[in-house]
Amino acid sequence: GSVEALYQLGGLYAEGRGVSRSAIKATKHFKMAAEGGHRSALYEYGVCLGNGEGAKQDLPGAVTCFSQAAEGGHRGAQHDLAMCYLNGIGVLKNPTAAVKWHLRAAKQGLASSQFRLAMCYMQGEGVRQRPPDAFNWMLEAANNGHTEAKFLVAQLYHSGQGVDKCEATAACYFAQAAEAGHAEAAKHYGICFAEGIGVKVDWQMAVKWLREAGKRGVKGMKELRGQAEKALAAQEKQSTSHAEHEAAWNAFVAQASKEENVGKLTASNVPVPNDHAIRAIMASENGPKAIRMRWHPDKFQSKFGRAIAPNQLEAALKRVNEVMYRVNSADGAGLLGRDAKTDGPAPKPPASAGRRKSGRSSV
Repeated sequence: GSVEALYQLGGLYAEGRGVSRSAIKATKHFKMAAEGGHRSALYEYGVCLGNGEGAKQDLPGAVTCFSQAAEGGHRGAQHDLAMCYLNGIGVLKNPTAAVKWHLRAAKQGLASSQFRLAMCYMQGEGVRQRPPDAFNWMLEAANNGHTEAKFLVAQLYHSGQGVDKCEATAACYFAQAAEAGHAEAAKHYGICFAEGIGVKVDWQMAVKWLREAGKRGVKGMKELRGQAEKALAAQEKQSTSHAEHEAAWNAFVAQASKEENVGKLTASNVPVPNDHAIRAIMASENGPKAIRMRWHPDKFQSKFGRAIAPNQLEAALKRVNEVMYRVNSADGAGLLGRDAKTDGPAPKPPASAGRRKSGRSSV
């Protein structure tokens, strides 16, 4: 019969599609099609011999089949032949020959060979060590969906090995690998969010991925996850305090703007933010500048002094000074100190103040 029909029938028996699965019958039909010159059947027959599926295991015979199919341009056979040479399976170990065949398969777009070729260039196995070539082939494999390649590309971008360092791109590839199920990538992606490496600090995402890494079996996640969860709780508390303070501040501004309240507000009407709210404001993009505009004593008195009762103004400004002192104490970046050079010295504290899918393979 037709060699194509024999090959297709072999596939049906191998996978149990429409017929009872039978490795023996699959091997028989692959062999018949291979003898008729069918290149893919020749490869499949080699896989059967290599794995001992439906026939007695014959590693040298598998290599012969792979070699013939590889010479005919079958990229799966080229990959498996390369792996045989790389590991000495059914043939004498020959890393140089392995590189030759991985290169042929890689040029045909086979991600697994692109990855293996990159590793050969990276480790100097069968070819001179060349980090740039290693990176280029690793990137090809990653962009063709190879999960381990995605992880290694992320590491290369993170370290700057063979490519210009780029933390944002590293984070992107860590994300792709993590989402594809790579355990270590999940850990690294979580750390990116915890430390702001290539992404903005996001404790919720850090907890998510560190937790996922732990589920996937990465050791040492309990302590890292615990630190991230603690930071997330603090962040959520800051966000809540910030929202509550903004609501209170808006209510105060509304009160102060009413003509009927002129000279009637007291010091207790001034909504003093707690430390959590201050940290949240300081962490926002224009936080240091915004908080000085709001709480600088001169600016505050100019804007709201008219609404505050004369006998309450001194007490109100004392509250404002206390806020500014706490803001300056929390300003580790020194941004408010630089503002102070323009606006005058910061007020002193009051005395009381205190982040077949990829083909069958036998090796």
